[in-house]
Amino acid sequence: MSAVVIPDEATCVQCNYSLRGLSDFRCPECGRAFDPDRPLTMNLGRPLDRFAKAALRPMGRLPRTALWAIVTAGFIGPAWLFPADGVAILWLLLWLAFFTGCWLRSMVRRAVAYQYRQPKLLLRVDDPFRRKTRLAFIVSTILVLSRAPFVVAILGSRPWLDAYAYHLWAEVPATEPLPSGPVIRGAVVVREVTAGGDGVTLHFYGGEIGYVRTNDGQGLRIDWWSWNPRIAELLRAFTGA
Repeated sequence: MSAVVIPDEATCVQCNYSLRGLSDFRCPECGRAFDPDRPLTMNLGRPLDRFAKAALRPMGRLPRTALWAIVTAGFIGPAWLFPADGVAILWLLLWLAFFTGCWLRSMVRRAVAYQYRQPKLLLRVDDPFRRKTRLAFIVSTILVLSRAPFVVAILGSRPWLDAYAYHLWAEVPATEPLPSGPVIRGAVVVREVTAGGDGVTLHFYGGEIGYVRTNDGQGLRIDWWSWNPRIAELLRAFTGA
């Protein structure tokens, strides 16, 4: 069985120490391990300075944190609490800035790899991160466009919304002004309310839901059609209201 040969030009990725002729696959200068069968564990090009090392590293904690922060912002903002067009546009601008930063990072890595004669495999170290980013963008965009989290929040907040609407309709005197400003009921933000003898309408940042007087005149029932006719049929079938 032939012995593993370390290339003459191989140096340590961490400290640029020459690895030629070593019998132990560990840098004697800094202690970093390497594997001659894995070229990326050694530097086979020009010695790397601090900037080059930083440029050739995979995406670190900061971009990963930014990725999940944008996904979370989309879920809480345009997909849930504030499903408004302006909020969705702002969220898409955050994605644009993130993708632009990733593209610039990739271009810098490509330039550094070419200048320091590094293997092309280094250009693919972020492939798992790119796949995760594409998946996160597609899933979060579907959630924002469908407003599924907002629908779930509405359905889960029905006890609070129903009680709030009935309170405004039956218990607040007609001579008193209705509450002004946004209030949180359950998991949604009620932007404002309008009320009259025939019912109450709760206005959200992304639509509204009306409550109309029941046939016996003693209570209110929800009217999904007042919010979004495209999904009202589904909600009516699901809730039986």
